[in-house]
Amino acid sequence: VKKLAFDTVSIKPIEKPDFPYFDAAQPQATPDGYRSIPQQSLWATIMLAYYETSGSPLYWRKSMLSGAPPWLMKNQYAIDARIAPEDLGAWQKPDPDRSMLRSALQQMLKERCKLVLHRTTTVQPVYVLEIKQGAKLKLREADPDEVLPEGVEHMAYDGGLKELKDLDRSSVGFYKMSMNYLKSFLTAFGADRPVIDMTGLKARYDFVLPRLPREEDGPVGAFPWDLESIGLTLKPIKAPLETLVIDHIEEPSPN
Repeated sequence: VKKLAFDTVSIKPIEKPDFPYFDAAQPQATPDGYRSIPQQSLWATIMLAYYETSGSPLYWRKSMLSGAPPWLMKNQYAIDARIAPEDLGAWQKPDPDRSMLRSALQQMLKERCKLVLHRTTTVQPVYVLEIKQGAKLKLREADPDEVLPEGVEHMAYDGGLKELKDLDRSSVGFYKMSMNYLKSFLTAFGADRPVIDMTGLKARYDFVLPRLPREEDGPVGAFPWDLESIGLTLKPIKAPLETLVIDHIEEPSPN
């Protein structure tokens, strides 16, 4: 994939952000560049630029970036970056892993924030998402041409989600979802450590994930999802995870 840099970049600080500390970073590569929606910390921008396998912001943890000054996560910006007209053809070609976007964001951060960082690896507690031995998978491979059901919330990275409720317990319906997104979902909504996908399942699937019954005297923050009901399980292990370390960064230069 050809490496491109943005031709023009606008990074405007937001004096009174609507959502303090909110990271709205999404891979919003537009036909002519990149837009933050609607505001974004530079912490989130760095995560988006350098973590190619994170799947989504749901997977991001503070421990994945060290050496960050306090303003990096607190201050919010509106980012509007454009590709040069002569590079639009290359920019608009399919780029499933977003490597072209990440490369352009990295160059932007180096030029406007004087960012210098390095990568290191640390052994951390994680969960491995895997197929439960002897279990029957309750996942239906999704039809890529099938329209999402009514009421499903479309996600930026994958298919969609929908809250489901019946007389017994509530569940979440997943539509056209990858295991990469599921591990991010579990990391953000229930797991007390990052989740790594080791299922080997590469397609997109439709499935319903029930919530576990809440026990009145159960521990606060207990894992809420009945993974075994769909044939999956989490196994706690320790594994080497990549960490970014900031050596130098400055607040973005004025436009």
